[in-house]
Amino acid sequence: MDKQQEIKFNSDYKKNTEEWLKEADRDKEDLEEFKKEKRNKSKNFSCVLIVIILFLISILGEIIIYNVGNYFFIKEISIIILIWIWRIILINFYLFFSYFKMNLAQERIFITVIIALVFSVLVSIIFKILFINNAWVYLNLLVEPIWIILLIIFIGSLYIKFIFKN
Repeated sequence: MDKQQEIKFNSDYKKNTEEWLKEADRDKEDLEEFKKEKRNKSKNFSCVLIVIILFLISILGEIIIYNVGNYFFIKEISIIILIWIWRIILINFYLFFSYFKMNLAQERIFITVIIALVFSVLVSIIFKILFINNAWVYLNLLVEPIWIILLIIFIGSLYIKFIFKN
């Protein structure tokens, strides 16, 4: 490419700094307008109420799975796998529903899901300690809250990366 074509290429396709700044300001204004519109659309839900409802749904689902599993003589490991599948479904449902239907902020979504599910895991482990009373149940007291937090972080990062994009 000769010098004349290079000069024409630079002048046609390169923007100067002022145009870039104007475009960045417009993008910032659009983002602020989007956030303001989202805040206006959001419903004022109590975080405590959401945590309590999510906690109760989680515990109720685990109790149902455990009772159905015992009724049909399903092995304990299969019941545990079903409970973890229930937790994954619950996390996905809550993240999707709270973001798209309740229009909650992302921080609020993740704080409520972590609090509710960690407490529900702790309560279910306490019930397992009372009724099963094996050594592995005591180990679950240390391991399962960490696993549920890691699961929420993993699923939440996937949601932020692919679904919550503006």
